[in-house]
Amino acid sequence: MAIGVQLDFDAATLDQYDEVIKKMGFESGGKGGPGGLPADPG
Repeated sequence: MAIGVQLDFDAATLDQYDEVIKKMGFESGGKGGPGGLPADPG
């Protein structure tokens, strides 16, 4: 069973999001973590 979670943060910017993604070892627009849902299933 797939579960999706959306987190909304007031006043957060895309630059801040990209910084967090980078700190987690991912790339903006890149591949997600193992077992994650694909961004574009097509």
